[in-house]
Amino acid sequence: MKKLMGLPAAVTAGVTAAVLAAGLAVPAASAALAAAKSQGSDGGQASPGNMATAVTLLNGVRLAAVPPSARTGPGGVVSGTPGASAGGILSLRVGSAAYEVPYDAIPYLGRGLDPALFTVSALLREEKGGRLPVRVVYHGHAPVLPGVTITSAAAGTATGYLTATSAKLFGAALARQYVTDHAHASYGRDGLFGGGVSISLPGSPPGAARPALRPHPAPSRRLRFRTLTVNGKSFGGFPDTGDDVLVFNVDNSRLFGGLNGATGVFENGITKFSVPAGHYMLVGMFPLFATDGTIQELMLPVQPQVTVSRDTTVTLDARAANSQVMMVTPRPAIAQDTTFDLHRTPVTGPMISLGAINFGAPPVLVNPVSQPVTVGHLQTFSAQYLVSPKSAAKPYSYDLNYQNPPGIIPPQRFVVHPASLATMVRRFFSASPMNTAIEFNGLYRPEFGDFIVVELLFTQIPAAQTLYLTASPSLEWFSFLARLVPEGGPFPGIFFFDEVSNVRTYPPGQRIEDWNGYPLHPVPDVNVPGAMIERPLVASANRAGNVLNMSVTPFSDNTPGHLGVGFGTGAGLGSEPGVAYLGRFTVDQDGVQVASGDATKTLAWHATLRPQPSTIQFTLDATRVSKGVYPLSPHSHTAWTWRSAAAPGATLPRGWVCGYSRKPGRACAAQPLLSLAYHVAGLSLTGQTPAGQQKLTISVSHFQPASTTAAITKVAVQVSFDGGTTWHPATVTGSGGNWAATFTAPAGAAVTLRTSAADAAGGSVDETITSAYQTAS
Repeated sequence: MKKLMGLPAAVTAGVTAAVLAAGLAVPAASAALAAAKSQGSDGGQASPGNMATAVTLLNGVRLAAVPPSARTGPGGVVSGTPGASAGGILSLRVGSAAYEVPYDAIPYLGRGLDPALFTVSALLREEKGGRLPVRVVYHGHAPVLPGVTITSAAAGTATGYLTATSAKLFGAALARQYVTDHAHASYGRDGLFGGGVSISLPGSPPGAARPALRPHPAPSRRLRFRTLTVNGKSFGGFPDTGDDVLVFNVDNSRLFGGLNGATGVFENGITKFSVPAGHYMLVGMFPLFATDGTIQELMLPVQPQVTVSRDTTVTLDARAANSQVMMVTPRPAIAQDTTFDLHRTPVTGPMISLGAINFGAPPVLVNPVSQPVTVGHLQTFSAQYLVSPKSAAKPYSYDLNYQNPPGIIPPQRFVVHPASLATMVRRFFSASPMNTAIEFNGLYRPEFGDFIVVELLFTQIPAAQTLYLTASPSLEWFSFLARLVPEGGPFPGIFFFDEVSNVRTYPPGQRIEDWNGYPLHPVPDVNVPGAMIERPLVASANRAGNVLNMSVTPFSDNTPGHLGVGFGTGAGLGSEPGVAYLGRFTVDQDGVQVASGDATKTLAWHATLRPQPSTIQFTLDATRVSKGVYPLSPHSHTAWTWRSAAAPGATLPRGWVCGYSRKPGRACAAQPLLSLAYHVAGLSLTGQTPAGQQKLTISVSHFQPASTTAAITKVAVQVSFDGGTTWHPATVTGSGGNWAATFTAPAGAAVTLRTSAADAAGGSVDETITSAYQTAS
């Protein structure tokens, strides 16, 4: 688990809990966008509603999840809004069973709450129309539960639902109930769950919410069962009451483990399990409460390997968890969020991934383990997000991530040396004030495939941030910038992606990274140095036999490895309020049109060509109509021209594929299209420059993977200050891939750019960007 990086607290509008799938399908896109691109061998885009769906947890936490049918990785949650929880979330995955459970719900699983209520895949299946349906079983009269609307009740069973708003009421009541029950380990016996009340999803089997409190595994003649007694000791060394322990079989994780049936609650210092003989891992959860019921700190004592060959008693002592996850930074910084992630690989069966994140300041403490495990494998990860004190002249923040030595749990105090950090200034451009969600998430390779609990940082841009992050060739980072729409729509806090980045590594040293930097225009997929290809990238221009496949992303910035929103795909949760996307493409062969269509209907465009050598032109028009949301770079017209012929036997290099199908191949030829990137000198974060002398730097290269080494022979630039009615030539100098254009612009002008470039092989690009940027009044 890793903490999401965001802007410093001084410019923060708020933070929210979220869950993000680390199993990214296409590194150059978000989880939701990648899922959309994976649908169909022709690269067709499903309707946005099929890309991601909002789901509600019982306590009001809202998640935006990629449905299984659209998923190429194991996860798929891309956003969330907070409910009422006791300060953190437990993220657990054992094979395909994945749970996201607030701390205050854990002891009620199987004691009144159905674990499926916290399983994203089950919620995707059951929720309809923004409602979380529930089945309530009770004795006597139908209960009145906060936030639950009962639609029918008879013979001890009621059906009803919660909404995104009403679930927060239930979440607040659950948090209060948790604090009350913790003192007596009376979970599921009184209060909300008095009278035998249990709550489950309608699709769950009967009894899912209230099986036996300590259910035995299914009988088997091959297994010999033993009693595992766990003695729990509290912070003061007394017999514990009310805290939890999770038990997992590390010989075969399919035999015993998970949240249903392998979770015990201490009562008078004891909880017992009936388990097959073998080796086990035990993880205790001991929260320390403040007087208002919030968590002050969380102790996680771990017994990574316990042998149960006969009836066995072991002790979990909260006091053993005496090593606080702590980062000692070069500059003063205050911890905001702490995560501890544990991977336990059994001898056979799926890996156990268990992680805890404490939102806000509460620390996480674990017990150091110096004796390496001998059964299976153990790997832990530690992370912390910190911000500068309010007294700092300029805010800064740290996102620090450590992969601990395998087999053990080392002391958790990490002294951070400046030479181990990448220092980054991230500049977020926007011509109009915009509420955004900004994510910057670091993962080590073993964590890919986990559900990663993070926090999205909501803030207003334009803005800039200085951040320090762990620089490691093994640590991979994924980022996105998204517009946040707090009102309306099916998901409060829904976001629409503006820019997403490659998964990549960062070396030590300083760098500047621009996000949403003008002018915005269509760009191809790019594999930049340091980018990690977990899944191959699609060659944005390729030819498979006589079929031309094109895929570029409009409204993208000029930072290599970034991709823009495209034609409004966003988070796939509905139309972006106040914004409409229009687009059209055409394909000509030797001057004759062979294909055309609405570019907004698909994420890739195709044409069937004649096999003989010919001149191809692909033209794309992209328009984003908005009511003041996106005033700059709202329209582009780009025409690419190149020579092409059928290339039997052509194959793309490793790391590249021909399309967005489930099983894309490499049997195609990359096409030698030219790509442009711009840098406007003196551009402010609002997209303005001072009037007068203007300097525009232009980088010209061929689409990746390069299929030609043809030299760039010519670049020309024209500018317009009246929307393209009249044009003025700019003075252009340069050679190779680097050129500069200079011109004079009046005050208060919207600068429209027309740029053309050509190579020695007869290829060219001609691009017009309307109102690319603005000069100051």
